[in-house]
Amino acid sequence: MNYKIRKFIVHNNLYNDDISAEIGYLVTDEQILIRFKKNADIFTNKSSQFANHFQALLDLPLQDIVNNNTYCEYIFDRFPDNRLDFSSREVLNNTIKFTEKISMEFSRPCHTLICGSTSSGKTYLVSMLILDYLRIKGKGGGCDIYVCDPKSADLAIICRRIDLKKYGKVQNLAVSDNEIARLLREVNDEMERRYSEWFTEDEHSFGKTWTDIDNAKPLVVIIDEFSAVLSVANPKVAKEITGYFNNLLLKGRMVGIEIVLIMQRPDISSNSNNGLTGQQRDQFGVRIGMGNLSSYARTMLYGHTDNEFQTVKEIGAGYIMIDGQHTKPTYFEAPLLPQNSMDYLNVLDKAILENMS
Repeated sequence: MNYKIRKFIVHNNLYNDDISAEIGYLVTDEQILIRFKKNADIFTNKSSQFANHFQALLDLPLQDIVNNNTYCEYIFDRFPDNRLDFSSREVLNNTIKFTEKISMEFSRPCHTLICGSTSSGKTYLVSMLILDYLRIKGKGGGCDIYVCDPKSADLAIICRRIDLKKYGKVQNLAVSDNEIARLLREVNDEMERRYSEWFTEDEHSFGKTWTDIDNAKPLVVIIDEFSAVLSVANPKVAKEITGYFNNLLLKGRMVGIEIVLIMQRPDISSNSNNGLTGQQRDQFGVRIGMGNLSSYARTMLYGHTDNEFQTVKEIGAGYIMIDGQHTKPTYFEAPLLPQNSMDYLNVLDKAILENMS
């Protein structure tokens, strides 16, 4: 490693007759850390410019960068992340595991945005997430799932199955624009009820969240093809949908309500009636790009990043960025789902029973 670092300094002209860039490293059981020190010299401004160089040097994907006033540290995992199998996964402490190393606790952070072209694996990923959401519980019981699916496709089939087994009728599914407005109105009313009943103006409400409430149940709203819904709805319905959507985005986390938004293209619009605005996008704590997005789409989804994206070849794979965990998009492969749809439905039925118990 010492030889590689010295060679790197020479090949990149990070020295002169008087000084040299100061680059150190640390190898742990799990990671390799390369630290480029900022010594207020001619090399300081270059310290954060070598992500691709160090990836090539180590032949490892970059996991994170810590960049502060005194150094820029490049962090690499020594061993690749492992793809999980849907049948061997558990939801412990309301934590969803995307891979062996990537996980998130429900509503921390809140709201998930999933983008990708047709056949990129969006529905594949959401089908897995639904199994996890069904196993997430509050003090008042298992998670309630609402689905807006204007295509009336796989997600609608899953929602109907959940509703029929839980309630004996289909009640949490919306397909048409008017149904979607009605469903979001119901969820919005539920959110406002939770605020009025759970959080009063006295000091006993200070610092509380939905996890502290005895009768609280988490709630997830899955919305497929949001832009398409708005584009075909009449202006009055589109405005109503957008209003409820914005309210849930801004206030849902505190009362255990989360939105999962699925889009083909993460285009940013100045008008929320035409698609997702930048302000709306910034409310999503988890952003996932499935398959191979264009450079423009990546910028719209993740913001400006100097990340070098590898070609995604696996179904159900892409890049994920979780607020508080990642400073850059990280490659991941979603848990493997069964090729036989009946196997998935059998596991779904078990998850529904766990949800109801």
